[in-house]
Amino acid sequence: MNYDNKYWQSKFSTDELKGLSLDAEFQLVFSLTVFFSVSIRQLFQWLFTTDIPRVTRAVSHFMGYFATQHTLEDQFGPAMLFALWRDANRYPKAQKYLRQMTIPCAHELILEDSDQVITSPLLQIRPKTLTIQQLRDILRPTKLIEIIKKLAPFTWELLHTFSAAPNAWRKRRKADVDDKMEAEEEDWIDDPNDDADLELSCFFLRAPQCLRKPSTSKEY
Repeated sequence: MNYDNKYWQSKFSTDELKGLSLDAEFQLVFSLTVFFSVSIRQLFQWLFTTDIPRVTRAVSHFMGYFATQHTLEDQFGPAMLFALWRDANRYPKAQKYLRQMTIPCAHELILEDSDQVITSPLLQIRPKTLTIQQLRDILRPTKLIEIIKKLAPFTWELLHTFSAAPNAWRKRRKADVDDKMEAEEEDWIDDPNDDADLELSCFFLRAPQCLRKPSTSKEY
């Protein structure tokens, strides 16, 4: 680098900088960017594209992953930055564009999941050697769920969020179900000889998140 410690030591005496707080040091560094009319964008672009070894080592350390740390922000520097950017109170207008940035990454993750599902021997059926028991094992719902969650974790979480999100209709449905269940439980106390199918129907009423509501659907 053209400007190392010796350069700055020649500009400042030790006494001038002694006792500065970390916040004061940050302000001093930032004041230089203001003095030289260097924007945050220009500074970031230079930091992540320059080939100066001293800078690339510092940036590589920032981009590293440290598994022994306790939080994602401490484990991975960019996660800390992204979390700060996602502060909707400070940067409400930026949230739309930050979310758009994640779409290409989501496409990549879904394609990776798809490739793993397609090529996995766990889901490949060979008719010549397939037995009835093997077919039953593969088609067991719990087994399929286990396999898909393992092979396509991102897609699984995405679909789970989509299907189980407590949207306005589901919240109303849950409130209606809770009221109905309370009334039915009182009926059971009064009349223990209700229809045997009632318990099964009530199971589905307890799980309204399993029901979608298409725009033309009828009430269940």
